[in-house]
Amino acid sequence: MSGFDRFAGQEIASGVRKNEPIMAFEEEATATKLANIAAVQGLLPKISKIIVHETRIKEGNLDAYFKKGGMPYGAGIEHIGFMDGAVNAKQSGRCVPYGNAAAVGQLDVINLAWSLNISVWDREISQNVFSAAEVGDYVAQKLRTPYKTLAGLKRNAEIQLVSDVIDGTRSVSSHESSDGTGNAVTYAPNIKGYAGQIADTGIVMPALTQGSLPAFANASDAMSLVKTLQDRAAEMMEEGTAYSKLGINTFCMEAPLLIMETRVLNALDNAWALDGAAKQIPTRTAREFLRTFAEIVEIPAFAELPTNTSYSKKRLGAVLLDRDSLSEQIAWDNIESQRCTEQRMTGYNLAGASALGVYRGNPACGVLFNTA
Repeated sequence: MSGFDRFAGQEIASGVRKNEPIMAFEEEATATKLANIAAVQGLLPKISKIIVHETRIKEGNLDAYFKKGGMPYGAGIEHIGFMDGAVNAKQSGRCVPYGNAAAVGQLDVINLAWSLNISVWDREISQNVFSAAEVGDYVAQKLRTPYKTLAGLKRNAEIQLVSDVIDGTRSVSSHESSDGTGNAVTYAPNIKGYAGQIADTGIVMPALTQGSLPAFANASDAMSLVKTLQDRAAEMMEEGTAYSKLGINTFCMEAPLLIMETRVLNALDNAWALDGAAKQIPTRTAREFLRTFAEIVEIPAFAELPTNTSYSKKRLGAVLLDRDSLSEQIAWDNIESQRCTEQRMTGYNLAGASALGVYRGNPACGVLFNTA
């Protein structure tokens, strides 16, 4: 800023007295620069205080809707649902009534696992001038890092799973470790979609990119999307087989979940505010109106649709889903430690496995956008 030029000359290294400031005001502080200063000026710069910032753990909004259960034995669980009600027919005159009811099932087996390591040395930071409280904060926040990674794993896995509304395949290049080290591996599953219905809106909304403001081409597209969501949600509240991928005659007992990207919802609110038809509904944003027939679950972005030639140049814009469809059955989850006496170090391993799934018997609808 223009006023800073009066002070800039005093904020270079040794600008007001010898060794103060130690380096220029906006220059990056590094250990190398501290060492160079010590060599040139005969100093021994020390870090006399450490502020340990919280290791922030980002939980996914979807996680609250995955019903948790324990699965201490076996490799998976089976969901079953009866296809329809008992048959109503003319009495046969038999003294013992009997009848059959067809059922259909789905298996969820262990499909998610984690193993996270962290080590804490006794004298890891003791050569610095830290207080006991600072050392405690340092260790506490370091031990949160496995849980931070686990939260990221589950958050991304849940979004991947919810994005699988259609059949298809994926191919993702990856590594044996989440930091990109280890052998290269390819993640290549064959996906069975869970949505009984797909609503292809034809509305253009490219995939979200950082720094690019998403917007609907016109207000009528935004209004059309809201109407489509409202109508599909109403259909899912009525008994029928169309929205169940397993063909069960069922319905949503409560307003369905509406899973959408936060920035697309922002664009919907913005377009809604400019639409004359929307203005006839006083003091309501698009979000407020959507909440009259669904419970909104906001996520940062959907994964790409599974590769399927029938849905090229399409992307997922919204999911309407029965709120009882998501589940996580935890097979095991614990942390163990081991002491290395020679190195005066304690190593910790956080590990576990679970079966994450979307039940295909309940009503579900995937709503698609065009990418161009």
